[in-house]
Amino acid sequence: MSLNPPKYYPNANVPTFTLANGVEMPALGYGCNTLGRSVDNWMMEPDGDYRPLYYALDAGYRYFDTAIDYHNESALGLLLSETTIPRHELFLSTKLPERPKYIAAEEGIREYVARSLARFHTDYLDLLLIHRPSEDVKGLLRAWRVFEELYRKGKVRAIGVSNFEIPLLNIFLKETDVKPMVNQIMMNPGVWHRELADFCLMNNIRPTAWSPLRNLTDENRTLLAKVGAEYGKTWAQVLLRYDFQSGIVTVPKSHMKNEIKENIQIFDFCLTDAEMNRISSIRGLNVEFKL
Repeated sequence: MSLNPPKYYPNANVPTFTLANGVEMPALGYGCNTLGRSVDNWMMEPDGDYRPLYYALDAGYRYFDTAIDYHNESALGLLLSETTIPRHELFLSTKLPERPKYIAAEEGIREYVARSLARFHTDYLDLLLIHRPSEDVKGLLRAWRVFEELYRKGKVRAIGVSNFEIPLLNIFLKETDVKPMVNQIMMNPGVWHRELADFCLMNNIRPTAWSPLRNLTDENRTLLAKVGAEYGKTWAQVLLRYDFQSGIVTVPKSHMKNEIKENIQIFDFCLTDAEMNRISSIRGLNVEFKL
């Protein structure tokens, strides 16, 4: 269920989805939670391996998704500012942590966002998210009021949330002036969250999948590979294409040059209704995951 037909982002062969406020969001971006690390562990401090960013830029990625917690905004901003790609052709997204340190006071929230802007070497962000839900709903709403203020001032082009479930989304839809435009959630065959994605689409919130290629069984990987063979595509490309045709933005990550390139090459084929239905029925490793 897609909100509207995709368009194309400037100078990159990546379609976009139009957010509730009219902003064009690339349908696929590069997940940066382990960018700068030589191992796949976002909790480690970066050790300076930023080669995957150059692989992504060369492959045509223009949407880069990071967070304050990933400790790589400064390097990402510096490296992007040194490219010949104009700022308006980039889509930069970051996330404010939900912990009390970050949402306790409105002025503190403004300061943290200002630091992110400085680290990115830009005067605006394309997307700002609250990273996770919290039991402190009043604190989340307080942070959101600052998000609305920054949005109205043009410091951020779109605002949203991450890992929010339906009850909390309903509170935000009722209690806020500017509704969340994006909800970034874990979505893959092991953690479908289909009901949540459908709820977002019905309420003009664009679902965005992190870790979209995880939690598959060997059997399901084989099934996806068979579908891909009809188009000369890999199992991963089929799964990413499935999300795109479902109206879901994806931010896959990889440190491998060939995988980074392959992940973005999903817009030159189209799955049939029968293939979409078959993929919808698969389940991965039955992973227990609560947002």
